[in-house]
Amino acid sequence: MLVGRYADNTQSKEFILATKLNGASGALVWQYTYHTSGCNEAANSVAETTDKKLSLTGYIKKCTGKTLNGNADLFYMQLQASGIPVAGNTARYTLPSNLNIWGDKITCYTAVSGSDQLIISGYVDMQITGATDRQVLVMNLKESGALITAQQVGDPKTDISNDLIFSNNGNNNYSIYLTGLTSNYNSQDSVAGEAYFMYANFNAASGITALNEFSIFPVTTPRYNRYLSRTGLEIKNAGDYKKFAMLTLGVYEPVTNVYQMYTNVLLRDLADGSGACIKREQPPFKQFGIDNTLPGVFVDTPLFKTYKITWTKLSKLIVKALCQHIQIDPSHALNVSSGNKDESQIMQVLKVIPNPAQSSINISTADGSKLTGNNTGAALTIFNYAMQKEKVVRITSVQGSSISLPVSELHPGIYRVQLIRGNEKIGCSFIKE
Repeated sequence: MLVGRYADNTQSKEFILATKLNGASGALVWQYTYHTSGCNEAANSVAETTDKKLSLTGYIKKCTGKTLNGNADLFYMQLQASGIPVAGNTARYTLPSNLNIWGDKITCYTAVSGSDQLIISGYVDMQITGATDRQVLVMNLKESGALITAQQVGDPKTDISNDLIFSNNGNNNYSIYLTGLTSNYNSQDSVAGEAYFMYANFNAASGITALNEFSIFPVTTPRYNRYLSRTGLEIKNAGDYKKFAMLTLGVYEPVTNVYQMYTNVLLRDLADGSGACIKREQPPFKQFGIDNTLPGVFVDTPLFKTYKITWTKLSKLIVKALCQHIQIDPSHALNVSSGNKDESQIMQVLKVIPNPAQSSINISTADGSKLTGNNTGAALTIFNYAMQKEKVVRITSVQGSSISLPVSELHPGIYRVQLIRGNEKIGCSFIKE
């Protein structure tokens, strides 16, 4: 199953998309779009329940007037195995128009056919300090879409969840493990956000009952002790639910004023009590109330074109220990020649100043050439940490080698800039404070 969003073109409404593929060939079995409103909406995650039905979560934008975007409400939708919505099993969870609630991952944690329960994790905006504070969201609901509990975890500023896994402890008690981004416990003033590991007790009737651990990973070795932000993208069980591996993305400054994005694998061993590579925090958690409606769902079948893509083999990965040394060489999985370039020698094609940024950024080419290159025009897109479009700008050759863009409306976090000029795609990253 693949879920996401679909639009006829870059200016038209975005629909919830679900597709089923043949596991062996990749051929489409079925594809549908769904919509519940005239605003943009999309699915972020899908889970299969014991009865082979499909549960989706994502967002519905709260747009006004002629716009398609706005702040987000969270939706839940259940589909038959055939892709047709289950009647009555759709819910839209709403907050006031100035606040967001976002479903990023849905997980089925029971095995009761027809009566399963699921967890939706993501983030929710709360006005705790007068300003809007973003909190980790943990929603507990039935497969019918009926809400059991909704809870928030975090201190003021920003805490979001990108992934969640669980283990079953028996008697309707579970442990849940999450990773994501927090800006509450930054290790240095220059850091805009940290990846975290969260471990909590969870009950099928009452949700989170205890927060056992909330840790960040601030200890790194030179040249990787200078970084602007790290966010946890995915978490996996790495050994009997006592060891965990988190895939994270970080923006580093290995050379002064040279910013590069690296993939990290952070490990948490619950048996390691030394605290050598982590810093423990203790954010609060509590339940909150939320309204929901039962929207009507409209279904359509989009026309897809099948096209062939080519894959490029990577050179040998450059593996560095950030804290404690780990014996690993992923490059042995491929029969490729070793790379011989240091990271600092990689040419920076695009530059963003300032980085981190608050209100505006200036994007320019490192060599002073035109942003459009040898073309008459180009397209510049800013993506958020989930690779969702936040801003698209058309560029003409008269704009030269740089462009200034406002970013005050963006939420704090890591953003990716992509410039497409002709057949060439180049990019860079920046931090929004």
